[in-house]
Amino acid sequence: FTLLDNVKFHNGQTLTSADAKYTLDALFQAGGYKGTAFYDTINGQKQPHIVSIETPDTKTLIIKVGRPALVNQLLSNLVAIPIIPNNTIEQQKTAPIGTGAFKFAKFDQLNNIVELDAYPEYWEGAPKISKLVVKTVGDANALQAELQSGRVDIVPNPTNFSADTFNSVGQNPNLQVVQTSGANIRYISFNVSNETLKNAKLRQAVAYAIDREKIIKELLSGQAKIAHSVLPEDSWAYSAGTKYTYDPAKAKQLLQESGYKGEKINFKIAAGSTAISQYSQVIQNSLKEVGINAEIETLELNTLLDQLKQGQFQMTTAQWVGGNQDPIFLRDLF
Repeated sequence: FTLLDNVKFHNGQTLTSADAKYTLDALFQAGGYKGTAFYDTINGQKQPHIVSIETPDTKTLIIKVGRPALVNQLLSNLVAIPIIPNNTIEQQKTAPIGTGAFKFAKFDQLNNIVELDAYPEYWEGAPKISKLVVKTVGDANALQAELQSGRVDIVPNPTNFSADTFNSVGQNPNLQVVQTSGANIRYISFNVSNETLKNAKLRQAVAYAIDREKIIKELLSGQAKIAHSVLPEDSWAYSAGTKYTYDPAKAKQLLQESGYKGEKINFKIAAGSTAISQYSQVIQNSLKEVGINAEIETLELNTLLDQLKQGQFQMTTAQWVGGNQDPIFLRDLF
């Protein structure tokens, strides 16, 4: 890799190959989610994709991989890695430094607000907006109120808004709703280690029992498509695979074959989203119609995430934020 000229960090320091090497070395030493993308697990042992990282001069970074097939995979994974200055790993925890158009100003942890100031020495030119204030609002009603009152200027991809909320917001003359095609997928996740849900036929019965067209028509105002793959349909690698179309008769047949006896299945969802609550109820009713006893449990998001990490769930729903990049990135996840 040859680094661009005159790229400066937010502390005024010029980006060099040593910074890139430091970032990658720190990532691999720390482990964690992003680091796992650069390893294979063979016979229980982690095998690194990268053999060595060299910096022959300040502008050149050489990354050697174990075999040619890993090159595209490496390029895909590097996209998500922001480079930080040499020897700043501890500072990144409280005052992060990068090379982007906006630099960190402050973080109001109590109110979940991050302030970013324009960086005049950004390598592609100073941004025209002087400041960004990024606020996390988990509750859909609170977010709508913030937007309609003018306290918020833009809400990108508000996935917790229902179709009715979009329609309501669109009727406000001071607001504009911009719709684009997306690759976000809402899916159901099963805990296959659970004694009940480790039965594949039961999981298949769930898939055939859910009327996704009804969810799209009645709850999403037709503004969605049924997903048959984690990849979007316009991807060169798209394959629909097995299509689980709405078929309650087949669901009942699979249910009988599975030996399911009406055991209660816990369906955990996150609080704060009207949309999630609405379609989860549709799913619950669809399952009830074929004889599956699903009980919805609504939890605060952080509590839900903690329980999911510990495997304390049977069934839940989540969102996959996909894309149209080379699908080799899926290898690291699945």
